Amino acid sequence: AVQLLVYVGGTLVLLIFGVMLTASGPFVRIRTTLAEGLLGACVGLALLLTILSGAMGVAWDRVAAEQTAATPPPQQGFNPAEEGNTTRPLGLSLLGLRPDKDLRSSGGQLSTGYLLPFEIVSVHLLVVLIGAAYLARTKRRARPEAAEGTEATGTS
Repeated sequence: AVQLLVYVGGTLVLLIFGVMLTASGPFVRIRTTLAEGLLGACVGLALLLTILSGAMGVAWDRVAAEQTAATPPPQQGFNPAEEGNTTRPLGLSLLGLRPDKDLRSSGGQLSTGYLLPFEIVSVHLLVVLIGAAYLARTKRRARPEAAEGTEATGTS
């Protein structure tokens, strides 16, 4: 479910930025009234106060002490068993290396199961970007005023 939300979010962000960056229409000036500006300022102030009250309500000294107590002391050398607690396996997978297998014991085979999903997502995002450019392009029509103007002057 989280992957679906991430992919949909990435698709929507790409679509929105694609439309915004490729739109070639004239810039529109948005006019706001004083009441709308005050309402926006009040909403912004309310959000700021909510964030500040949440940040001030945390005992940061206690949190720092708990984190320090829970952190094991650094060990000397390289520990391959604990090395996987980072994003390193994902990075190795995207580079084509199997983080779950030892290359020395598998005969140096570099096949992974991540290449096909990666390619599908990249093609999907390319199609979204092309679709955003298509949606954002301006449609040019023939000007009907020019045709009517020649008839009104009586020229044939």
